[in-house]
Amino acid sequence: MHTIRFKLKVTKSDACEIDRRFRSLCHIHNVLVKHAIKLLKKLERDPEYSALKQEYCEILSKSQQTASDEKHRKELSRDMDRIRKDIGLTEYGLQSYIKVCGKQFRKQVSSQQVQKEAQRVWKGVEKVLFGNGKKLRYKKPDEMMTIGGKSNLNRFQSLCRA
Repeated sequence: MHTIRFKLKVTKSDACEIDRRFRSLCHIHNVLVKHAIKLLKKLERDPEYSALKQEYCEILSKSQQTASDEKHRKELSRDMDRIRKDIGLTEYGLQSYIKVCGKQFRKQVSSQQVQKEAQRVWKGVEKVLFGNGKKLRYKKPDEMMTIGGKSNLNRFQSLCRA
């Protein structure tokens, strides 16, 4: 897959509109990151989750796992997943949380763009939970390079014509 970049010539008012949209999306991203960090800390302080995670890690560290170990590991995984769902630390939990904030910026970004941003933050949460991620990071408006969406519709043109 190849990407071609063209320099975009825009008027001053269009540049202001684009900047406002990026700032809105950056704010949405940072609100989501703040909420996700709170949920991760809540999960970290949960004694039941900590015990399950420790037991899960002990099973993984064994050199040879039996069938009963594998079954117990899957049960532990289901229990940990249930706890994460109960506190709202899921992709859809983040999307439903940010839905309220997204309404505030509905003139700048669409609901699908807000959902896509929630999906991007969730990928970071997954890296922290399951991968080698250390922590979630906030973004400055200048660091936002793209506004993701779920369709090919150009929301910017539809708002400029209205």
